[in-house]
Amino acid sequence: MATEIIRARNTKAIDMSGYEDALAAFIERYPGYSATREIDRLRAAEYPRLDETGHVYLDYTGGGLYARSQVEEHLALLQRHVFGNPHSNHPASVLATQLIEETRASVLRHFHASPDEYAVVFTLNATGALKLVAEA
Repeated sequence: MATEIIRARNTKAIDMSGYEDALAAFIERYPGYSATREIDRLRAAEYPRLDETGHVYLDYTGGGLYARSQVEEHLALLQRHVFGNPHSNHPASVLATQLIEETRASVLRHFHASPDEYAVVFTLNATGALKLVAEA
């Protein structure tokens, strides 16, 4: 990799010669950086499209990136089942309603919140949620 030229889509070429030497010098000066290797492994396994497309994503306030495993698990779920409109009385709809209710219960458990005191409401996004609160 030391002599490779990396070219991300729609960007200039980056000369990677000397990369290993520079990294070794950096780690010698900042040894704590080596503790982030697990994050590097996670990025390589779950978010390879960032490097493949030359992206750096820093806007986690608006929304997090979806991981490869999330996409694969969701695809498998959609391929195994047929989901209909929740709250209807059709087998596909009953299954969708069941998954929604299981998800609500899971969220409450995660926050150690009693279903007698709290309700989970799904919205399109944070802006939609804030709009609902403001209108209420």
